[in-house]
Amino acid sequence: MKIRKVTIRNFRNLKNIIVYPQKTTLIVGENNAGKSNFLHAIRLILDPLAERLRSELSEADINETAITEGEEYFSIILEIGDLQNHLEVEGIFRERLDLDETLSETFVTIEGSYRKNSDGDFEFETNVLSP
Repeated sequence: MKIRKVTIRNFRNLKNIIVYPQKTTLIVGENNAGKSNFLHAIRLILDPLAERLRSELSEADINETAITEGEEYFSIILEIGDLQNHLEVEGIFRERLDLDETLSETFVTIEGSYRKNSDGDFEFETNVLSP
């Protein structure tokens, strides 16, 4: 399996980024550039032990500029690919798989978002998106 694409919107100091990781991807930058926030966002989606991290989220994790623009949420979208080589995982997502025909690669798209629910309380929710 591999991460094909990372899209982060309004998370901490990451306003709107899209990254296409390669086989080897280095994350470098100055202090406070968002390196740790980028990794933290991926962990919120993929780490099964990150429930504590999810429970500690607050409105302070929403990008300040986004809030002034009326966007009171953040979202993290990951495309996980190369599933055709991992049949046990591909089977789990069978009805949510998509196909990149140019690469003959199956992948799934997972979104985590932090936004107000119907009661007006903020919550983090993870969904496997339809192809």
